[in-house]
Amino acid sequence: MRIVELKIEDVAFGGKGVARDNGKAVFIPFTIEGEKVSAQIVREKKQFAEAEIVDLKETSPHRVEAPCPYFGRCGGCAYQHIDYEHQLAIKFRQVAISLPSTPRMARSDFTSAIPIV
Repeated sequence: MRIVELKIEDVAFGGKGVARDNGKAVFIPFTIEGEKVSAQIVREKKQFAEAEIVDLKETSPHRVEAPCPYFGRCGGCAYQHIDYEHQLAIKFRQVAISLPSTPRMARSDFTSAIPIV
């Protein structure tokens, strides 16, 4: 498959970074918005593509070393490479985007994320 240079624009529900290649959404795991990557397209559909990182050209200031030695291999934790505060911001945004379709709830009803630990 081909290799493309991409800038990550967002993080989708589930933790994959989202970039665009000629208007088509490309999902790349273990990336953070603002990062620039070389990625190999591994699966291509009509509406979207999936890719894997070949080279991380520019990293996000929110990138951290994942504390789990199995991160990236077991599939159980998609956000460990992102600092905790930014994880909360991403997840808050994802929930807020999904809620306006819920009756009697509006985005303005939610102003902050409070982690339950």
